[in-house]
Amino acid sequence: SGISSTAVAAIFLGLIIQICKPGGVGRTHFLWNEGACNQFLRSAKSLLYNFIPLLFFVIFIQNGPQDLDYRNSLGRLLFVLSMIPLGFVLARALSKTGPLAQSISEKNPDGKLNKYRRGWSGVIVAIPFLLMTLAILGYYFTAYELGKQFGNTAWLFFILIVVDAGMHRSLCLAQVKIAVQKAEAEREAAEKDETEPTQISPEDDVRPVTEIAAPSMDAEKITEQTLLVIRSVILVAALIGIWLIWAETVPAFRFLDKVHLWENQIGVDKAGKPVMVPVTLPNLIISLLIFAGTIIAVRTVSGLLEVLILKGLTILQG
Repeated sequence: SGISSTAVAAIFLGLIIQICKPGGVGRTHFLWNEGACNQFLRSAKSLLYNFIPLLFFVIFIQNGPQDLDYRNSLGRLLFVLSMIPLGFVLARALSKTGPLAQSISEKNPDGKLNKYRRGWSGVIVAIPFLLMTLAILGYYFTAYELGKQFGNTAWLFFILIVVDAGMHRSLCLAQVKIAVQKAEAEREAAEKDETEPTQISPEDDVRPVTEIAAPSMDAEKITEQTLLVIRSVILVAALIGIWLIWAETVPAFRFLDKVHLWENQIGVDKAGKPVMVPVTLPNLIISLLIFAGTIIAVRTVSGLLEVLILKGLTILQG
């Protein structure tokens, strides 16, 4: 268990290193900020050498023989020590003067991510120190279980960030392809209209080559409809993922299953009595999310079809 869990954490950091390294997809395809990539690269390498070995022994002791009472002594001590490098790495990566904060501020200074940066960055930085405090105060098992769920949540957000960047990149390239096809169709149509040849000198018979700009990752290059689709998909996936991760840990989530709104009849039993199934509050929340997603999909279907279908068609002039 210690080896497998530590391997998962090492793979997580290894993926960050591969994405943010020079020549990685984060720099070349996602066009992420160079300073932020360098910061994430240094942070991942630091945790790989300082955090992962301590994590291995923490998990090994936690899942070791129960007759040896090492969990509340050596296990707790190693857990506290493992939170120290994690907390300092997060504090340095999310600092106000760090490359990540500057990149967010420069890209979208009026956005919510930059507006509430102090709030969400402060919460992330406080997590390791909160777990360390719980372990010191005697709530080691609670801190250990919360730490596992925070790790799963980090995996969730990492996957969503990569998927979001990939969707933006693919949509941008699709729109560039459509624009190139339209430009080529217009040029071919213009050449066909030139039916009367004229005597011109060879020096004048030079046609300028149309320059096609490199695809940009700015939000202005992507339609509002496709951006709304991306944000909606990421938001719904994040909500569902958080629900699945924390449902068994946070008692408040389990309590929602006991909130019965009404009952529906799904059939009758052998005695002829109706079989009733309660509709709970989580069922209503999921239904509302599906309804909202359907409304957004209907309103944005034109932009989505333009990118997903029209890019594969041959566009003819007229």
